Amino acid sequence: MNEAFAYALLHQATGDVPVATSDVFLRRFVNKPDRETMATPYSRVLSWSTPAERAALEGLSDALGLHGEHRLRAAYDREFGPGAGRSDVEDVASAHRLRFIRLAESVVLARALRQSGHRARIERFARLRAAEARNPLVEAKMASQARQDGRRRAAR
Repeated sequence: MNEAFAYALLHQATGDVPVATSDVFLRRFVNKPDRETMATPYSRVLSWSTPAERAALEGLSDALGLHGEHRLRAAYDREFGPGAGRSDVEDVASAHRLRFIRLAESVVLARALRQSGHRARIERFARLRAAEARNPLVEAKMASQARQDGRRRAAR
């Protein structure tokens, strides 16, 4: 499901900004100011990213024409800086910037959480991420197969 979420971030042509449960968890339990988060060099963000996150970040960065180590700050300033103003909620470019900013922020906050040493939160976050990565289609197929196998054994 990680790839499906990354695909939605990159290809959804609406003003919606998809949010994962783990994103909400990070924002609730990891206190890191936006200024500090957005100052993180892009190469570090990529090195801390999962393959799906990396693909979404690179795709959004390309779509937005962002370049260089300070592209997080550039996207953030464009969206929230002086004179930014609020654009139309259906503005796809604005949605892509928000998706880029939120995804990069989640990567940085996840790194900060892992370095915090707060074992219970780290374990809870890991369980959330594992649940989000599950593939319900494969699980449904396996459950169906198990039921069929059970019926065959019962019929013998």
